[in-house]
Parts: sequence; C-alpha cells; structure tokens
Amino acid sequence: MRIVFRTSNVIVTVEYSVQPSLPGVIPSSTETQDRARQLAQALVERFNA
Repeated sequence: MRIVFRTSNVIVTVEYSVQPSLPGVIPSSTETQDRARQLAQALVERFNA
C-alpha cells in the first residue's frame, strides 16, 4: 500500500507492507489501510510540531 501526501512544503510517500506474524494469516485490507493511515497521521503531526 502506498500513501502520498503533502504537508508544510514536503511531499511524503509511505509504503506500507504487512508481514503476517502467523503463516497463512493475512490481515484484512481495512486493517492494513487503517494502520497505514495512522502512520501517515503520526508523520504529519511530527512535521507540524
């Protein structure tokens, strides 16, 4: 999954991949998207600090 966003004159690309902790268990795409968005939001907050 790739998220690209711009904040404070900076363009950020986040590439998020999931490696399941248990073989054969793949997290749902909704869960993966939520985690990627949370990571992107955390980065925005650090840039804006």
